[in-house]
Amino acid sequence: MDSNTPHQNIRKMMEEPNCWRCGQPLNWDKLGMGKTPHLHHNHITGELYGFTHAACNVHAKEEAFDRLYEENVRLRHEIKNLKSKSAYAAQEDNQMSISRLEALLFAIASLHGWHDPKSDAFHLRNPLLLKAFSPKHEKDSNGRRKFPTIAAGVDNGLTDLAIKCGGKSFSKLTPDSTLGDLLAVYGQPATATRHVKNFLRAALHDENIVESQKLGWFIASDAKAAQAA
Repeated sequence: MDSNTPHQNIRKMMEEPNCWRCGQPLNWDKLGMGKTPHLHHNHITGELYGFTHAACNVHAKEEAFDRLYEENVRLRHEIKNLKSKSAYAAQEDNQMSISRLEALLFAIASLHGWHDPKSDAFHLRNPLLLKAFSPKHEKDSNGRRKFPTIAAGVDNGLTDLAIKCGGKSFSKLTPDSTLGDLLAVYGQPATATRHVKNFLRAALHDENIVESQKLGWFIASDAKAAQAA
């Protein structure tokens, strides 16, 4: 919490009768360990949210930790992406070729009718229909992120795929998980795997791609490019 925060702001928050987290009444008569209402705030920015029950604040900290962990992984991957892009730019062969991860993103996006102006994915600029994980994210009534630009939607989609294919998400996927496992995490039926496989074969000009393709394969080429940098 910012030490420069005016005390009157905190006192005003204390006048709010209900918990910021659960909405149930706060009890200021029972004070002590595990009883006194806690002032929930952002540990990075110092932003104040409001007072919560002691138990509710524990959950808030856990959720904040999860969001910070995900954001940390995303940022680290973005750095790797920059290195990867630098490696490709340095190559003498300037042939414009689509990466495996990009092909995977567009394959899944095609299931959402991303290029159809009537689709939710099109209007949200969200090819994978990613869910919002931060209160600050703009989202629709179903909790799906609304990105400011198409490029932002694609970049976040690629990052999300890289995290999942690399086994660094909370979805329990690993590099040895299959294409079908990934689609299931994105809420797609088993029948969608065949469509995605055919899309990938056409996009990457590779008839050896199978429905049981391991997720690690999609990030293997990016890893080699990053090492080359």
